[in-house]
Amino acid sequence: MRRVICAALLHATAALVAPTTSLPRRAHRRHTQHRQPTQLPALPLAAAMRSAAELRFDAYEWCANYAAPASLVAGAVIASLYDVENDPAMAPRAADRRRVRVAKKGVRLMLISAFTLEILAVFITTITGTMLLSDGSAAAAATPMAMLKVTFELEYLACRVCFLQGLVNWLGAIALQHAIPKAGETTSTRRINNFVSSSLCTLIILMAAIYNDHTEYQNYLQMLRRLAFLVAARFYAHWPPRIMPALTVPALLLTTYLGFRALTSPQDDDNGAPA
Repeated sequence: MRRVICAALLHATAALVAPTTSLPRRAHRRHTQHRQPTQLPALPLAAAMRSAAELRFDAYEWCANYAAPASLVAGAVIASLYDVENDPAMAPRAADRRRVRVAKKGVRLMLISAFTLEILAVFITTITGTMLLSDGSAAAAATPMAMLKVTFELEYLACRVCFLQGLVNWLGAIALQHAIPKAGETTSTRRINNFVSSSLCTLIILMAAIYNDHTEYQNYLQMLRRLAFLVAARFYAHWPPRIMPALTVPALLLTTYLGFRALTSPQDDDNGAPA
């Protein structure tokens, strides 16, 4: 009896310490390799969907962050424009030199162009943000800026160009306003105004240098050329032409003519007589 019990215990111990695989090693390995791919493809797909959604939302936040300072600059431009309109010394007069009269008119034109560009920046960023959140398609890109450059390059360039050019026009108008000599100002006031004008011009040059060093394009001029090409390709390279883009051509020509006529008006037009 003892022999039977000992034999049973030895058999049970051998069964516990023995390998428990029911398949041979090679068969088990093939079975494992066959099972793994059925669970993995869902992970990269979900990660790609999350990445595309995050890129679009980050691009939307970039648009919102551009619209906020553009709105602030537009408000400051309006304040500067009313300040110029209410300043009697900034009114063109027949006794002024020709370059002084052109500079006084140029200040107003630069301010209104700055306001127009900043409003365009706010409008374009708002429309682009809506498109980003409503469109489900997304290009393969690693960053939000790369995605915008691939899918919305026209809007991307228009936002950047309108904001920067509006800011430059505003600062340039203030610099030109202080550079204009005014009747009755003292020598000390003239020197202070020259210093302010020179400081603002230096700031514009510094901004352009920094901007050219931190852009994926060669420089700002290349951005302007690329934007002009994209506008022409999207709005004017189709037949039959679209109505609203076609109407912008005579409107732009008329505005250019009126601005040129205002800058080159003869001296007699500034003698104070009603138009």
